Amino acid sequence: MTAQPPQRPLRVVVASHREILARGLVAILADHPEAVAVSVGASLRGVGPAVDVVLYDLALLDDSGPTPLRELVRASAGRVIGLAESIDGPHRHVVDEHGLAGFLPTDVHAQELFGAIAAVAAGRLLPRAVEDAGPLTRREAEIVGLIAQGLSNDEIAAKLVISHNTLKSHIRQAYRRIGVSTRAQAVAWANQHGLG
Repeated sequence: MTAQPPQRPLRVVVASHREILARGLVAILADHPEAVAVSVGASLRGVGPAVDVVLYDLALLDDSGPTPLRELVRASAGRVIGLAESIDGPHRHVVDEHGLAGFLPTDVHAQELFGAIAAVAAGRLLPRAVEDAGPLTRREAEIVGLIAQGLSNDEIAAKLVISHNTLKSHIRQAYRRIGVSTRAQAVAWANQHGLG
């Protein structure tokens, strides 16, 4: 049996001028140096194929305009995750317009952040954020939408990189919020509200 060579940590650059956000992300990622080597990109120059994933604070668009983001996406082969409090207003179409691999809210949980980084480094796109989900949180709406697409709980947990217990908790909460008790009712509700 041949031994596998050790995997190197993924190289991640945090691009943000907001000190609290940048330091918070670096602190979370630095807790796992075996998985991620993280740095803060004061300048986006030189970010290229050597970087596996860029976490890009969409607030930078206000300072740099769209062209530097397009150049960054091109230089990093599209491995850029946008970060914002919410994806509305001027940031609503940034993910599609600029070719980002996906979007995460700035209050993302560590487990979801690591899962997103691994997915994007492997060349996958992140699931699309649901923008208008009525009484549901963004995550609950995403899960109800995946249920409506016919995915099993195992498939949803794997796709979102969350545990089965976390998924079941989200499903219970979502069902309570929208007033349903079965999967079929949730699918009907999702289809009526544009999540299916």
